[in-house]
Parts: sequence; structure tokens; C-alpha cells
Amino acid sequence: MKKTWKTLVAGIVGLVVGIPVTALYPVYLLVVSLSGRYVNPAALLIMLIGLPAIVGGLLAFRRRMWLLALVAMIFGIPAGHLSFLGLSVVLDWIYRLSDIEMAAVPFFGSAIVTAAAVLIGLSRSEFTRPVTDTAGAIS
Repeated sequence: MKKTWKTLVAGIVGLVVGIPVTALYPVYLLVVSLSGRYVNPAALLIMLIGLPAIVGGLLAFRRRMWLLALVAMIFGIPAGHLSFLGLSVVLDWIYRLSDIEMAAVPFFGSAIVTAAAVLIGLSRSEFTRPVTDTAGAIS
């Protein structure tokens, strides 16, 4: 089993995309609630969108449970959209992008996470399978 760069890149993408979505939205919600504005309860669910990308990234780093890593990275595609949505707002504020250019940035994030899922799919042979003993227990 030769270890290649594919799982490492997929793990980095999963963590780089998932952690900001999971960590920055709670800070945003805290600031908004302290300012006395109404906090949308659906915004709390947004925090959960980054978790599959984090799980997929960690499993890709460890090269464990190929199917779970692949499914988690696929479910992490919206996290890529959200993380680059914040980047598009910053870029619009700095460079005054047109509507078409600004709309393309979040989809670029989704494309990056999709590419990470493809890399996980292509590197199935690098992942280890759980070892079972003679009694059937997984170790």
C-alpha cells in the first residue's frame, strides 16, 4: 500500500473548510445576540454543516474508514460553499466585485470540497480496513 498525496490534500481541505464554518458562526451568533438583535434559530444549524467536513478530513488524515470519510466529505460540500461565502463578502468589500464574480466565489469553495471527495474516492487502496479477530470483534 503506497501512501500518496491525495489523502493528505483531502484531509487538509476538509479541515480548512470545516473548522472556520464550525468555529466562526458561533462567534457571529454570540456577537449578534449580545448586540440585542434577533438571532435566527436556523443559524444554529449552520454550525453543524462544518462537522462532516471535519470528520472527513480527520479520517482522510488517519487513512481510516474509507466509506465514512467519503460520505462525510460529500456531506461537507455545503461547508465549502459557506466558508467561501464569507470570503466573497470580504473580497466584495475590498475590491467591489460584480454580482457574477461575487456569486462565483462560493461555488469555487464547493468545487474544492467536491475535488477532495473525489480524491478520497480515488485513494481507496490507501485506507486501512478494521482488523477482526477470530471471535469477530473489531480491534
